[in-house]
Formats: sequence, structure tokens, C-alpha cells
Amino acid sequence: MPSIAPFDAPFAHGIYKDKYANGNEEWHETAFRATHYPLAAIGMEHSPEAGLIEHLIRERMFLPGGGDAPGDGLRPVDAPEPCR
Repeated sequence: MPSIAPFDAPFAHGIYKDKYANGNEEWHETAFRATHYPLAAIGMEHSPEAGLIEHLIRERMFLPGGGDAPGDGLRPVDAPEPCR
């Protein structure tokens, strides 16, 4: 049986894989992408704060907004954001 870490239930892991993961990406890779790509826009991708934010996401103490996490680092910079 494949690992569902860091999720406690297969249902939660399935939602993550369907909505947020990029291909075979694992949670720690999503945490990196959801942290470093947005912070690169303001030149902070290598800052101590970036490491702290990535840690918080990886440990699921902080979760980025659902509209942002799926596409961070995957779409061109000039792509318009959807209306919210």
C-alpha cells in the first residue's frame, strides 16, 4: 500500500494528490514549491523566513490558500489570477 504520509486518512491524501500535487510530487515538494516560488517574486526565496514558512507548511501548521498552492511555480508569471 502506498504511503499517505503526512495525511492521516486516504481520503485526505486523495484530495491532496488530485487538487494540489504536481504529478508524482510529495508533500515536502509541494511545501517547497508553495513557499519558494511566491517568495521569489519579492527576492526572499533564500531567506530564513522562507525556511520557516516551508517548515510550517511541511508540518501542516500553516496551509497556503487553496487557490494559490496548486499553481505556484507551474504557470507563467504573467498569467492572470482567477477572480475570487
